[in-house]
Amino acid sequence: MKDRVVMKVGDLIRLRDSARRHGELAGMLGLLVRFDKHSNPVLYIAGKEKSFHMSQVAEVLNESR
Repeated sequence: MKDRVVMKVGDLIRLRDSARRHGELAGMLGLLVRFDKHSNPVLYIAGKEKSFHMSQVAEVLNESR
């Protein structure tokens, strides 16, 4: 069973470094601003808001404890 990553608004999120899936956003950090209707994180990254699937998140760097 995989550990579930707890993310909260305001956390810094690093995307996976797959250029095929993310293009120029690969490996970048984004600020978690909200969750979409499918509970996927919406990040403010590269000057805009963009929704990502949970499988595209590499790590939570500023995890609230």
